[in-house]
Amino acid sequence: MKGPICLRLAAAAAAIMLLAGCQPAQPVPGSTSAETAETGESARTDTLRMDFTAGSNVEDVRTVELEAAVTPAALCDTLEELTGIQFDFTVAQNGDVYTVAWQDTSALILGETPQDEHQDYVFYDDDLLRWFMLDTVWRNLTEEYGAKEVLYTDPEGAALTLESPWPLENFDLSEPYRGSAWYCEQSTGWDSGLPSA
Repeated sequence: MKGPICLRLAAAAAAIMLLAGCQPAQPVPGSTSAETAETGESARTDTLRMDFTAGSNVEDVRTVELEAAVTPAALCDTLEELTGIQFDFTVAQNGDVYTVAWQDTSALILGETPQDEHQDYVFYDDDLLRWFMLDTVWRNLTEEYGAKEVLYTDPEGAALTLESPWPLENFDLSEPYRGSAWYCEQSTGWDSGLPSA
């Protein structure tokens, strides 16, 4: 009698171990890894960072808590909804390098933003608007999604060309973006407290 009971217990234990091994792994709460092993789904965040630094040597970054987590692919739509600004970009990921293709209809290119709604995001200066857009996308991709490099391109994939925002004389976007404070320090000698290249 003892033998069949032991066999049944051993079989039940083996079945439980098999079932446990078949369960899909659950993502770790708060994880920002680029992809989950099971689905290849991109990282998500429920916090976005709005970057108003605009070249200052004092960082001005404000967080916004979201009701649901968003992926990098949904970042553009979410920023547009929150700010009323036409961001209009797409994001492609290759490992920890993110490429942002800005479209010709983006306010970054056109320099236009609505002035009658979303009062926290009204810019009366094209340069401030552009810095805000460039910094906000870069800051979210690096700090919320774990990007090591963020490349900005035009719709065809060439390096983005913009009129140099104040106070820059030359604005080279053929290299990974580094944030407005870094560019302004290089151009003016202002001490941003950031490491130099």
